[in-house]
Amino acid sequence: MTQILVANVAATEEDSEMAHIFKTIAVDMWKRSFGPAMQPDTELTFRFPRRGLTDLETQPYNYFHTLGDSEILYMIMQAERDGFDGVVINCYHDPSLLAARQAVDIPVAGFGESSMLLALTMGRKFGLFCPSPLGVPDFEDRVAQYGLKDRCVGVLPGYLPSADQEAALVDAHAAIEEFTAVARELISRGAEVIIPGCGLIAPCVRFAPGCEAEYPNGITEIDGVPIMDLYGAAVKMVETLIALKRAGSPWISRKGVFARPSAKAFEGARTVLEYTGPGFWDCK
Repeated sequence: MTQILVANVAATEEDSEMAHIFKTIAVDMWKRSFGPAMQPDTELTFRFPRRGLTDLETQPYNYFHTLGDSEILYMIMQAERDGFDGVVINCYHDPSLLAARQAVDIPVAGFGESSMLLALTMGRKFGLFCPSPLGVPDFEDRVAQYGLKDRCVGVLPGYLPSADQEAALVDAHAAIEEFTAVARELISRGAEVIIPGCGLIAPCVRFAPGCEAEYPNGITEIDGVPIMDLYGAAVKMVETLIALKRAGSPWISRKGVFARPSAKAFEGARTVLEYTGPGFWDCK
C-alpha cells in the first residue's frame, strides 16, 4: 500500500459550506482525475488547511500566496510525521514545492513541474494555458525556474473569473470554449502538447461535466494535439519517486538546492519550526 497526501491550498473549516462543496463535488472529481493513472494499491488522503487562501479570487496574487504557502509547507512536514509515503501539491503554482523537498525525506510532486517535465517526452514544445492574465507572470517565472523556456511556446491566458471556474465543476461549457480558443492559439505557435495550468479547469476539460452529451469521452486532444493529464502526471511522478526510494535507488540529491539544514540551522529556526497554527483536516 502506498499512502499519498494531496495537499490542498484552499483553506476552510471542516464544517463550513465550502468544505461541504469540497467533500461532495471537488474531492470526487479529484479522485476521478487521479484514479485512471494511479497504481491500484495507492490510497489518497485530501488534506485542507484551516488557515490560508479561502477564495479563487486570491490565486493570481503572489503576495497572498507567499503568506499562505507556509501552511502548505507545515502540512507537508506533518504528512511525513504521519507516515505518508509522498505528497502531491494540488495547485498548478507548485506552492512550497522546492522548500518542501528540502524539508522532508518523502517525495513531493507538484502539478506544474510534473506536467512540464512529462510534456518534454510527449512533444518537442508545449504551450501553457493560464486561467487568468494576472497569473501569467508567475507561470512564466516557473517555466524559467524549471529551465524550460526553450521548450515552451508561451503562456497564454483565458479570461475565466473565479465564479466561472467554480461553475465549471457542474457545467464546463464556458471553460471548454475558453480553453479551446487559447489552445488553438498555442498550437498555431508550434505547441505539440497543451498543458491546462489549473487544478480546477483541468478536470473540467478532461471530463466535461454538464457537457457529456457533446463530449461523452471528455476532451483529451484538440486538433490532434494532446492535452496533458495534469493529475496523472503528478501522481505518476510521486509514485515513481516513491518506487525509486523503496528500491534503494537515488531519488533526490542532497548536494545542492535540496541539501538538508545543519543541526545549527535547525536550532536557529526553532521558533518557526514549532507550528502553533490552527491545523488541518482530512477527507478520503
